[in-house]
Amino acid sequence: MLNFSGMKAGALRGLAVAMMATGLLSAAPGVAWATDPVVTEFVKDVPYVDERGAECTTSWAVVVSSDDTTWGDDTAENWYVLREDVKVDERIEVQGDVKLILADSTLNAGGGIDVPKGGSLTVYLSHIDGSGDIYASLDGPDAGIGGSAGEDAGDITFVDGFADPDSVSGWARGAVAWAVESGVISGVEGEDGSRSLEGQRPLTRAEMAAMVANAVEAGVL
Repeated sequence: MLNFSGMKAGALRGLAVAMMATGLLSAAPGVAWATDPVVTEFVKDVPYVDERGAECTTSWAVVVSSDDTTWGDDTAENWYVLREDVKVDERIEVQGDVKLILADSTLNAGGGIDVPKGGSLTVYLSHIDGSGDIYASLDGPDAGIGGSAGEDAGDITFVDGFADPDSVSGWARGAVAWAVESGVISGVEGEDGSRSLEGQRPLTRAEMAAMVANAVEAGVL
């Protein structure tokens, strides 16, 4: 029995081509094998924070690379993860409903990201106080994130990881975002696993002590 676990998709395709050359494997009629495929790396059990602020994991996810400009087509259930800073010069095309996890990394999309009408791009953080950025060039008619020039865009959502983001007043959102990213606050966990900011609730002395301790430990106080 052959065990292909842990191999990259590109390596599997290369193995298949080699097996065909030796007669160990044959392609079905009408099937063409790519001789120079984009190497696609898959990872298991990728953590992310959902719309309720609950910590979840994916079964599989595709690792974003600089030469992969087509996201979707149901590969790994359309989950993608950005594990390191990546620059993609060409425009990224989203097919279907794509979910992207930013694992404390930055995506520089030089040609923008095309999310056509009927499709969607949902962006998650990898943990409750995680961070990540997407920079999409605004140069040219098809740049930015959305539909191509003259076409309607699909749904684009950035999940903030808390069940009640509207509980924070507009004037305080920048400070709260800094406190979350710095690890000073992490929200209140509910019985269902979700996390809430409870931005309008009075602060207890115990919570204040915990915040000061978190700030000292994070080196921001």
